[in-house]
Amino acid sequence: MKTSVQVPEHCHDYDQWGFMVQGKMELTVNGEKRVVESGDEYVIPAQAKHSARFLIKSRVIDFFSEKNRYRAKSP
Repeated sequence: MKTSVQVPEHCHDYDQWGFMVQGKMELTVNGEKRVVESGDEYVIPAQAKHSARFLIKSRVIDFFSEKNRYRAKSP
C-alpha cells in the first residue's frame, strides 16, 4: 500500500488475521487504535468494526477465515 492510503471502517462475518511484512499502519479495531509495524501480526475478530491508515509504503498479508473465500485452482 502507498503512504496515506486509508481503508474505511467496515466489518466481516468472519475473523481476519494479518502480518505486516514491511511498513507501518495505524489499525483501529472496535475504536482501539494501535500502530502495526514490520514483523507485527494482528487479529480482527468477526463482526469487529475496523479501519486502517498506512503511514508509510507497506506490504501486508491478510488471511480470512471465511469458508468459501479461497478456491483451489484447477489443474
